[in-house]
Amino acid sequence: MYELIVLGQLLGRPVHGYQIAKVASDMMGPWQKVSLGSLYPLLSKLERQGYIRAVEELPGPARGNRPTKVYELTEGGRMRLHQLLLDTSLSPGDYQRIFRLKAPLLGVLEPRERLHVVNHYINYCETAVLYMRSEARDFVAAAAAGYVEDDELLEATLDVMEHTAQMWQAEADWANRLRERVVARIESAEGPVARKGGGAGDE
Repeated sequence: MYELIVLGQLLGRPVHGYQIAKVASDMMGPWQKVSLGSLYPLLSKLERQGYIRAVEELPGPARGNRPTKVYELTEGGRMRLHQLLLDTSLSPGDYQRIFRLKAPLLGVLEPRERLHVVNHYINYCETAVLYMRSEARDFVAAAAAGYVEDDELLEATLDVMEHTAQMWQAEADWANRLRERVVARIESAEGPVARKGGGAGDE
Protein backbone atom coordinates (compact mmCIF):
# COMPACT_ATOMS: atom_id res chain seq x y z
CA MET A 1 0.00 0.00 0.00
CA TYR A 2 2.80 2.43 0.89
CA GLU A 3 4.54 1.68 -2.39
CA LEU A 4 1.36 2.61 -4.27
CA ILE A 5 1.09 5.88 -2.33
CA VAL A 6 4.71 6.87 -2.95
CA LEU A 7 4.74 6.07 -6.67
CA GLY A 8 1.36 7.75 -7.14
CA GLN A 9 2.53 10.95 -5.49
CA LEU A 10 5.56 11.15 -7.75
CA LEU A 11 3.45 10.84 -10.86
CA GLY A 12 3.98 14.00 -12.87
CA ARG A 13 6.28 15.91 -10.54
CA PRO A 14 9.26 15.53 -8.17
CA VAL A 15 8.41 15.60 -4.45
CA HIS A 16 10.59 15.65 -1.34
CA GLY A 17 10.36 12.94 1.27
CA TYR A 18 8.74 15.01 4.00
CA GLN A 19 5.93 16.06 1.64
CA ILE A 20 5.39 12.43 0.62
CA ALA A 21 4.99 11.48 4.29
CA LYS A 22 2.58 14.36 4.95
CA VAL A 23 0.33 13.63 1.98
CA ALA A 24 0.44 9.89 2.66
CA SER A 25 -0.68 10.50 6.24
CA ASP A 26 -3.44 12.82 5.03
CA MET A 27 -4.66 10.13 2.62
CA MET A 28 -4.60 7.37 5.24
CA GLY A 29 -5.81 9.48 8.19
CA PRO A 30 -7.12 10.52 10.50
CA TRP A 31 -5.83 7.74 12.77
CA GLN A 32 -3.16 6.05 10.69
CA LYS A 33 0.00 7.99 9.98
CA VAL A 34 3.15 7.29 7.97
CA SER A 35 6.29 7.79 10.03
CA LEU A 36 9.47 9.11 8.47
CA GLY A 37 11.21 6.13 10.09
CA SER A 38 9.22 3.74 7.91
CA LEU A 39 9.01 5.96 4.82
CA TYR A 40 12.71 6.63 4.23
CA PRO A 41 13.73 2.93 4.14
CA LEU A 42 10.97 2.41 1.56
CA LEU A 43 12.25 5.34 -0.51
CA SER A 44 15.75 3.89 -0.37
CA LYS A 45 14.42 0.50 -1.46
CA LEU A 46 12.46 1.99 -4.36
CA GLU A 47 15.56 3.95 -5.38
CA ARG A 48 17.68 0.77 -5.36
CA GLN A 49 15.03 -0.99 -7.45
CA GLY A 50 15.19 1.81 -10.01
CA TYR A 51 11.57 2.92 -9.54
CA ILE A 52 12.49 6.40 -8.27
CA ARG A 53 15.60 8.55 -8.27
CA ALA A 54 16.84 11.46 -6.19
CA VAL A 55 17.22 14.58 -8.31
CA GLU A 56 18.26 17.22 -5.76
CA GLU A 57 18.29 18.08 -2.08
CA LEU A 58 16.49 20.97 -0.38
CA PRO A 59 16.40 22.29 3.19
CA GLY A 60 13.92 20.27 5.20
CA PRO A 61 11.87 22.61 7.43
CA ALA A 62 10.51 19.77 9.53
CA ARG A 63 13.97 18.23 9.97
CA GLY A 64 15.90 21.13 11.46
CA ASN A 65 16.90 22.44 8.03
CA ARG A 66 18.89 19.31 7.28
CA PRO A 67 18.83 18.53 3.54
CA THR A 68 15.97 16.38 2.31
CA LYS A 69 16.03 14.57 -1.00
CA VAL A 70 13.66 15.35 -3.84
CA TYR A 71 12.55 12.26 -5.72
CA GLU A 72 11.10 11.69 -9.15
CA LEU A 73 9.49 8.71 -10.83
CA THR A 74 11.53 6.75 -13.38
CA GLU A 75 10.14 4.93 -16.39
CA GLY A 76 10.54 1.72 -14.42
CA GLY A 77 8.54 3.33 -11.63
CA ARG A 78 5.74 4.17 -14.05
CA MET A 79 5.64 0.56 -15.15
CA ARG A 80 5.58 -0.59 -11.52
CA LEU A 81 2.73 1.84 -10.72
CA HIS A 82 0.81 0.51 -13.71
CA GLN A 83 1.34 -3.04 -12.40
CA LEU A 84 0.14 -2.13 -8.90
CA LEU A 85 -2.98 -0.41 -10.24
CA LEU A 86 -3.92 -3.50 -12.24
CA ASP A 87 -3.23 -5.90 -9.37
CA THR A 88 -6.54 -6.96 -7.80
CA SER A 89 -5.03 -9.68 -5.59
CA LEU A 90 -3.31 -7.51 -2.96
CA SER A 91 -4.60 -7.78 0.62
CA PRO A 92 -8.24 -8.76 0.00
CA GLY A 93 -9.15 -7.84 3.57
CA ASP A 94 -7.77 -4.33 3.08
CA TYR A 95 -8.83 -3.83 -0.52
CA GLN A 96 -11.35 -1.09 0.25
CA ARG A 97 -8.56 1.23 1.43
CA ILE A 98 -6.31 0.16 -1.42
CA PHE A 99 -8.96 0.90 -4.03
CA ARG A 100 -9.54 4.36 -2.58
CA LEU A 101 -5.84 5.00 -3.07
CA LYS A 102 -6.05 3.67 -6.62
CA ALA A 103 -9.13 5.65 -7.67
CA PRO A 104 -7.39 9.03 -8.23
CA LEU A 105 -4.65 7.29 -10.23
CA LEU A 106 -6.82 5.30 -12.63
CA GLY A 107 -6.02 7.78 -15.41
CA VAL A 108 -2.64 6.04 -15.68
CA LEU A 109 -4.46 3.01 -17.11
CA GLU A 110 -5.98 2.52 -20.52
CA PRO A 111 -9.80 2.83 -20.42
CA ARG A 112 -10.35 -0.93 -20.77
CA GLU A 113 -7.88 -1.54 -17.96
CA ARG A 114 -9.71 0.98 -15.78
CA LEU A 115 -12.95 -0.80 -16.50
CA HIS A 116 -11.45 -4.12 -15.42
CA VAL A 117 -10.23 -2.66 -12.09
CA VAL A 118 -13.51 -0.87 -11.35
CA ASN A 119 -15.59 -3.93 -12.28
CA HIS A 120 -13.51 -6.02 -9.90
CA TYR A 121 -14.14 -3.56 -7.07
CA ILE A 122 -17.89 -3.45 -7.78
CA ASN A 123 -17.97 -7.25 -7.53
CA TYR A 124 -15.93 -7.05 -4.31
CA CYS A 125 -18.43 -4.63 -2.75
CA GLU A 126 -21.48 -6.52 -3.95
CA THR A 127 -20.03 -9.74 -2.49
CA ALA A 128 -19.71 -8.00 0.86
CA VAL A 129 -23.35 -6.86 0.71
CA LEU A 130 -24.57 -10.36 -0.13
CA TYR A 131 -22.43 -11.88 2.61
CA MET A 132 -23.71 -9.54 5.34
CA ARG A 133 -27.35 -10.04 4.38
CA SER A 134 -26.91 -13.81 4.15
CA GLU A 135 -25.33 -13.85 7.61
CA ALA A 136 -28.21 -11.73 8.93
CA ARG A 137 -30.73 -14.25 7.58
CA ASP A 138 -28.78 -17.08 9.21
CA PHE A 139 -28.78 -15.18 12.51
CA VAL A 140 -32.56 -14.71 12.32
CA ALA A 141 -32.95 -18.43 11.60
CA ALA A 142 -30.75 -19.27 14.59
CA ALA A 143 -32.88 -17.05 16.78
CA ALA A 144 -36.07 -18.70 15.51
CA ALA A 145 -34.56 -22.09 16.34
CA GLY A 146 -33.90 -20.94 19.89
CA TYR A 147 -30.15 -20.48 19.67
CA VAL A 148 -30.44 -16.72 20.38
CA GLU A 149 -32.77 -15.98 23.27
CA ASP A 150 -31.87 -12.34 23.94
CA ASP A 151 -34.16 -10.15 21.80
CA GLU A 152 -32.09 -7.04 22.46
CA LEU A 153 -28.93 -8.82 21.31
CA LEU A 154 -30.73 -10.05 18.20
CA GLU A 155 -32.00 -6.57 17.31
CA ALA A 156 -28.63 -4.89 17.93
CA THR A 157 -26.71 -7.50 15.94
CA LEU A 158 -29.07 -7.29 12.98
CA ASP A 159 -28.84 -3.50 13.10
CA VAL A 160 -25.04 -3.66 12.86
CA MET A 161 -25.23 -6.17 10.01
CA GLU A 162 -27.68 -4.04 8.05
CA HIS A 163 -25.61 -0.92 8.67
CA THR A 164 -22.51 -2.73 7.37
CA ALA A 165 -24.42 -3.95 4.31
CA GLN A 166 -25.61 -0.41 3.60
CA MET A 167 -22.06 0.94 3.84
CA TRP A 168 -20.86 -1.65 1.33
CA GLN A 169 -23.81 -0.82 -0.93
CA ALA A 170 -22.86 2.86 -0.80
CA GLU A 171 -19.32 1.88 -1.76
CA ALA A 172 -20.68 -0.18 -4.68
CA ASP A 173 -22.85 2.77 -5.78
CA TRP A 174 -19.79 5.03 -5.82
CA ALA A 175 -17.81 2.46 -7.83
CA ASN A 176 -20.70 2.20 -10.29
CA ARG A 177 -20.55 5.97 -10.81
CA LEU A 178 -16.84 5.61 -11.56
CA ARG A 179 -17.73 2.85 -14.00
CA GLU A 180 -20.25 5.06 -15.79
CA ARG A 181 -17.54 7.65 -16.44
CA VAL A 182 -15.11 5.02 -17.72
CA VAL A 183 -17.78 3.45 -19.94
CA ALA A 184 -18.71 6.86 -21.36
CA ARG A 185 -15.07 7.43 -22.33
CA ILE A 186 -14.78 4.02 -23.96
CA GLU A 187 -18.08 4.37 -25.83
CA SER A 188 -17.09 7.76 -27.20
CA ALA A 189 -14.05 6.12 -28.77
CA GLU A 190 -15.12 2.54 -29.49
CA GLY A 191 -18.89 2.18 -29.34
CA PRO A 192 -21.26 0.45 -26.89
CA VAL A 193 -19.97 -1.40 -23.83
CA ALA A 194 -21.90 -4.07 -21.91
CA ARG A 195 -23.75 -2.36 -19.08
CA LYS A 196 -23.40 -5.08 -16.48
CA GLY A 197 -19.99 -5.16 -14.76
CA GLY A 198 -17.67 -8.11 -14.46
CA GLY A 199 -18.09 -9.71 -17.92
CA ALA A 200 -15.14 -10.74 -20.02
CA GLY A 201 -16.20 -8.28 -22.69
CA ASP A 202 -15.69 -5.42 -20.24
CA GLU A 203 -12.07 -6.16 -19.55
